[in-house]
Amino acid sequence: MISIIINYRPEFPIMSPVLSPVPKILYRLEPIGYERYPSSEDPVFEEIKFDKSSLHFSEILNDFDTVTANPDSFRRAASSGTVKLYLRGQVFEIEFDMVETFIPKTIMENEEGFYTIEGAPISSYKGKVKGIEDSRVLITVGENVVIGSIDIGYTINYCIEQTNQTMNGKVIHVIYSSADYRLRKFTEYN
Repeated sequence: MISIIINYRPEFPIMSPVLSPVPKILYRLEPIGYERYPSSEDPVFEEIKFDKSSLHFSEILNDFDTVTANPDSFRRAASSGTVKLYLRGQVFEIEFDMVETFIPKTIMENEEGFYTIEGAPISSYKGKVKGIEDSRVLITVGENVVIGSIDIGYTINYCIEQTNQTMNGKVIHVIYSSADYRLRKFTEYN
């Protein structure tokens, strides 16, 4: 069993999906402080300074974090049974109930014939946020990426996505929550 602590930002309470005159707050977790991606000996994510406007995410999100990932750090932490992920200023403790790993193979051809090359292992971790029954977590770890989502109470989620950009040889990732989406403007034509 792997564990990842969540401390939810109070300015974004999670609301019940049921419509009622008085919304019911399902979870309100404590703020953890100011350091969004604290330094550690073996961090999974390291925040970087990057021109966010150059990424397509800036068109649909009000704010997001740009980070690089250390997949080996995630795998090491996962093998010990505890993983702490810092996402958007929150700390997540996740219990994984399933881990699947596969090694992709590529068939190549040269003048001598066909041969197979094994790629780097890809692992998928499935579970939930510790202490929150109606949560779902899916994290996929590849050679140079850590991507996934953490869904809490069917009303808010945190996403980790890769971009097509690199910095110092590492893939740049974007981390955001559903609270970060821009409001869409609709125009009606008659």
